[in-house]
Amino acid sequence: MEFLFFFFNNLLKLSFCNFHFIHLDKNPSKIVRLQWLRPHQLVSDPALYVDGTSRRDVIQGILGDCWLLSTCAALAKKEELLNRVLPPDQPLSGPKYTGKIRLKIWQFGQWKDVVIDDKLPTVNGKYIYAHCEDPREFWVALIEKV
Repeated sequence: MEFLFFFFNNLLKLSFCNFHFIHLDKNPSKIVRLQWLRPHQLVSDPALYVDGTSRRDVIQGILGDCWLLSTCAALAKKEELLNRVLPPDQPLSGPKYTGKIRLKIWQFGQWKDVVIDDKLPTVNGKYIYAHCEDPREFWVALIEKV
């Protein structure tokens, strides 16, 4: 019998208040529960990139971080730079899938390696933060998670 263990970033100490429940509107009594799902639990054939990248891939979610998303749109025009930030050789399903995502961020004049798990916050089975226009494509969501 073969067991598969998927990566989970347990260095993140998830706070019950901050990461499991959120307010979706200005009404403080309207709280919804988050469920953390992996891309292959959201769609049948997930990928980091589907048919290349475009600034039109970037769709803002409820977070309101347009400053970051405009950077993602600019990165989408420079495929070689985007591939440096988020290498395309990381499957989101299948036999080589691990649940681990490697990214690089530019911080204080140097590239820094970052490793995250691929779990994304959802409400009622739908991803609520920034995402790509194609629901099978996850590069925007994973960059925003970092």
